[in-house]
Amino acid sequence: MLKKYQQQFNLISIMNYLIIIYAVSIPYYKHFTKEIGVLLLVLWIIDGNLKVKLRILLNSKVILFFILFILYNLVSLLWTYNLNSAYEYIIKYKYYIPILIIFTTIKQEYIKYTIIAFLSSMFVSEIITYGIYFDFWTTQYYQLKGSLSPTAFMSHTIYSAILAFVSVMTLNKVILSNNNITRFIMIIFYISISLNLLISGGRTGLVPFLFVHIISFIFLYKLKLKYIISGIVIISAMFFIGYNNINSFKNRIDQGYSDINQMIDKNNYKTPVGTRYAMIYVGLNITYDNLLFGVGIKDNMDEMITYANSIKKFDFRHLKLYYKWHFHNQYIDILTQLGIIGLILFMGIFYTLFRLPIKDKEISNIKFLFVFTFLFSIISSDLFHQMHYMHMVGLLIGLLLAQNKFENLENLKC
Repeated sequence: MLKKYQQQFNLISIMNYLIIIYAVSIPYYKHFTKEIGVLLLVLWIIDGNLKVKLRILLNSKVILFFILFILYNLVSLLWTYNLNSAYEYIIKYKYYIPILIIFTTIKQEYIKYTIIAFLSSMFVSEIITYGIYFDFWTTQYYQLKGSLSPTAFMSHTIYSAILAFVSVMTLNKVILSNNNITRFIMIIFYISISLNLLISGGRTGLVPFLFVHIISFIFLYKLKLKYIISGIVIISAMFFIGYNNINSFKNRIDQGYSDINQMIDKNNYKTPVGTRYAMIYVGLNITYDNLLFGVGIKDNMDEMITYANSIKKFDFRHLKLYYKWHFHNQYIDILTQLGIIGLILFMGIFYTLFRLPIKDKEISNIKFLFVFTFLFSIISSDLFHQMHYMHMVGLLIGLLLAQNKFENLENLKC
């Protein structure tokens, strides 16, 4: 009997170490992170106590909304024609399985260890990015993609969205830290990660970076007006310096400005910004005609071409080039695929997560910052369905649910 409990304890310890390794691996090769997730699942099953784990999971509103959302995706196959493509789309939600494992397995003291491990790994990742930017070294991913953006292991879109979250997460540690040395280190990290966001070339992260800073200053930290103004001035100065000194950032901003002028003055929607506007316009038309249930997973791309060709007011015919992609907007993707019902279930995941009571100030703030950064980030991409970002989302949701679980247990003891 003693031997059995000893083995179980060792297995739990191994899984906790693996969760930390999982967090460390996220900024790097996504397939390595995937393999760690598979190993965690195998150990989680071997560990047993599945009835207890299932009871814990079903007591979470966040998990219930997650399950309902995925089940509704499966139900939508009843009105989907592109069944193979739809199945491949839905099966990618398996990358969120680590949520269940982290939630039910991680020890309380390992939650903050895991957060520190993730931040430290991102720090190393940004050093690699700086090295690429200054031509000190390169990576296989960068060489294969031949991108103008110095991202080492993932697309600049995904990387910029992750950087946006890490920047506000780091600022949170700066504000809450009582240790001057820790605060100084975090300030250096915050500045370097923010500048890294500018050189990465990804505009997806700029929107959450800007708006989540403002929202957090007002509602989260409740700073005095002079501090809010100071924060806005500092961020504005950072953007100004970046625009005048970082060519990749300047080019992306100039391109965006040019794209908007092309739309307004010449009705040209074939630019990157113009294409996103066209997709939103077409997507809203599809949603209007299929409000409740949508048109089905991947069938929405067929409808995008049909609607784009039928709209006479604008020339959106170039959208056919994006048939194998997505709407570059998670909300429009879900609305066109699953209708308003699908969007309600999807938003239910993050609403219940946002409402999750957490007493620990640092982790409660991380919850706030994570939810808002995520909701702003998916305005211009389908990040909820991109593997690197899915790994990060799964890690954070699992940690937040676990923290809430431990605090509830402490309340029961009292």
